Amino acid sequence: MQKFITDIKSLAALLMAGAAFAACSGDDNIVEELPATPAQHTYTMTIEASKGGGSDATTRALSIDGSGALNATWETSNEVKAYNYTKSSALTGSLKPQSDGASATLTGSLTGSVAVNDIINLRWPSVDADYTGQDGTLETIAQRYDYTTGVAKVTSVNGTTIGAEDSSHGGPVLFTNSQAIVKFTLIDKATGSPINATRLTIDAKFNGESRLIQSITYPDAYKIGPITINRTTPTDNVVYAALPFSSQAKFTFALTATDGTHNYTYEKADVTMLNGRYYEVKVKMTRDTYPIALSEVTSDYLGSVVTTDGTVYATVADAIAANKTAAGMIAYVSGIGQGLVIALADEAGTMNWNTAITTAAAHTPAVTGYSWRLPNLDEWKQMFSGKGGNEGSYTGLNTAITNAGGVVLQDGGAWYWSITEHSDSKACYVDLRDNAATFGAFIKVGDTSNLSVRACLAFGPVRGHALASSAVGEIVGSDGLAYYTSDKNDLPSGVTAVGMVAYKSTAGESLAIQLNASPASKNWSDAKTYASGLTAVPGGTWRLPSMADWQNMFVGCAKSGDAGVSDDVMDPIAGFKEKIGATGITWQSYFYWSSTGGGSFAWSVFVSLDGSNADADFGENVTSDSNLVLGCLAF
Repeated sequence: MQKFITDIKSLAALLMAGAAFAACSGDDNIVEELPATPAQHTYTMTIEASKGGGSDATTRALSIDGSGALNATWETSNEVKAYNYTKSSALTGSLKPQSDGASATLTGSLTGSVAVNDIINLRWPSVDADYTGQDGTLETIAQRYDYTTGVAKVTSVNGTTIGAEDSSHGGPVLFTNSQAIVKFTLIDKATGSPINATRLTIDAKFNGESRLIQSITYPDAYKIGPITINRTTPTDNVVYAALPFSSQAKFTFALTATDGTHNYTYEKADVTMLNGRYYEVKVKMTRDTYPIALSEVTSDYLGSVVTTDGTVYATVADAIAANKTAAGMIAYVSGIGQGLVIALADEAGTMNWNTAITTAAAHTPAVTGYSWRLPNLDEWKQMFSGKGGNEGSYTGLNTAITNAGGVVLQDGGAWYWSITEHSDSKACYVDLRDNAATFGAFIKVGDTSNLSVRACLAFGPVRGHALASSAVGEIVGSDGLAYYTSDKNDLPSGVTAVGMVAYKSTAGESLAIQLNASPASKNWSDAKTYASGLTAVPGGTWRLPSMADWQNMFVGCAKSGDAGVSDDVMDPIAGFKEKIGATGITWQSYFYWSSTGGGSFAWSVFVSLDGSNADADFGENVTSDSNLVLGCLAF
């Protein structure tokens, strides 16, 4: 990742600008071929240091020639932006090509501080880059996403005239292209039919982490993650994508697509793609199989329709074609066979909160084995975010409902009840208007208390399962059962969350850490007594964690990049912080006792989970010292 930032700053390692890309093709395979034309074009330029400015960039032509190479040429309407890398400051104004073609002289007015030997970074169409919002066409890439970079060294400043040459080679500035451009041809692997995808999401992962750049704010702020392409009116199965890679490595390339009816997936390991190249890839994608049991769905089935017998189809029309009755749409998936279904339509009319609860519970058609109810506030937010949206916007959910064949949520100031209470007299609602979802509280029953109602149902495994079958990160209940973190606010009556599974042993003891520390600091002897005296949990035994217990729990929760023990320090412990955070508990960064020790000294661990830090530092304390206490449940 650091190499990427260095590349961004120097702008010397990104390939090709206004140049022909290398053409590559393959049948469900990615093979780089030599470019049919030179991979890079050069441009001469003159820089003038006087006041000036420019308008937004327009377009630079891109076209595929007869040999399959992607040719890029300058147009006189283009405007190149500049940044003085030496002085870490943008230069206002722009440079413009004086002629069309593969080579051009760039001239224009720039305002700022410039001296001989300064390094000037030049970018078209803007200094910053944003690769989100692509529509899959080559034309749009040419207009908005074909970021091109040159690096110039100032050779002379004569009055108001600046001369420059390529910083690495001298002579004409060599422009390079900041991303690969890929032509995907999408094929149904089973049938060989084309997939006219309405949406294609692309990711390239290395060691489990994305290496695609979503946006750059010059010089070194950037966002990494998958790139989603939305096509409003797809007429074929060809999708173009501008993909900027943050490093040169062999990636695991993963694609998901939907044509509005079916979902498709594709994954291939050890793929190499380079910025500045053009690739053609025929992708044979696997279609998700319908029908499928609700208990087996994954996030790929978001937006699918659930029928009254608990089976899942792509749309209402598909369910009808199978002689099934559609009941709702999968709006959120939190795990395999676990999530939320939203009803396909509102309840008739508006009503007060008490009536809303009973009406939602009686919603029809019913789904065998599940119960409809009024969503709580968290569930509203989850359903808003489940299908390509976020908890502050309902547009993604409405789009999914439309595609599924249901009736969209009202907007323009429509208020919907939640089952979450605000006080004895008020309950929470969600307000939908101007594409945004906001939340508030309103009187439960009154002359003006009539709001809209949309029912939901939660699906998933029976809540509460044996500790022996639990997973790291799950909550331990006071009843001795494990619960998913998504159940943390909806535990059975009388059950409280007492711990989190932090270490699963393949043989021997597994461990859970207590969620809430002792209310006051204690000396070592009292700490051992406190931990062993915690309220009994069926199937487990409380104790003060040993040094080995602490280390096992940190490692048991580890994510990619977390460190082992080095010089009595574990840094980082990001996975542990992430899993503790998911439980809703915030720890105090402080010293916590271990049971390891004796006599006048015992070991403790300083656990820091505050801010961006997440580390653990082990050391000895005098046993009469006062530290916080967290019990460890062995099961």
